[in-house]
Amino acid sequence: MPKGRKLALVHFDAHRDDYEYLPHWLGSKRSAAHWAAYTIREGIVDPDHSIQLGMRGNPMRARADPSQSDTGYRILPAETIFELGPEEVMGIIRERVGDLPVYITFDLDALDPCDAPAVANLEPGYRALRTYEAIRLLHAVRGLDIVGADIVCMIPTKDTPCQITAMTTVVLMFEMISLIADRLRSQKALSPSPPGGGRGPG
Repeated sequence: MPKGRKLALVHFDAHRDDYEYLPHWLGSKRSAAHWAAYTIREGIVDPDHSIQLGMRGNPMRARADPSQSDTGYRILPAETIFELGPEEVMGIIRERVGDLPVYITFDLDALDPCDAPAVANLEPGYRALRTYEAIRLLHAVRGLDIVGADIVCMIPTKDTPCQITAMTTVVLMFEMISLIADRLRSQKALSPSPPGGGRGPG
């Protein structure tokens, strides 16, 4: 964690992955369905400054109120994102994160299967984010202290002949790397220059 501070997590996914009410499978001690809860219980993520975006499909209907998290995350299901519109959602993301360091994690099943069919847990039949919509929401954190990002759950052997999932993944990672680079450039521009403008002797 940067300087001992907890992280704000911006989590794109079709599934919340903080399902503590579900048992671990086949005797596992750790599970991909529970990791978002581990990060809180282990003191890495501050749920009061974190948000989960794009949840949809059957898991969203498994509880009485799918927009409520037992672990404290703010949840914006896909349906809510479409109801509110991108500008309002971007404002919610920035307000939620505040001044905390930000980590972005993007599970490709947050996207519509036509953009990302080669994922581990498809949720077809329910309206999902398109790639261009996800990119716009990613831009909500531009200028914030982004300390890292990842993309998960691509399965290359399931991709189409044109490799649309792979190409979509490259585009999303390019956007996230660019956001980090933009932040680093801004920090460098604000850093005071050394005496003499940084020039060496002579």
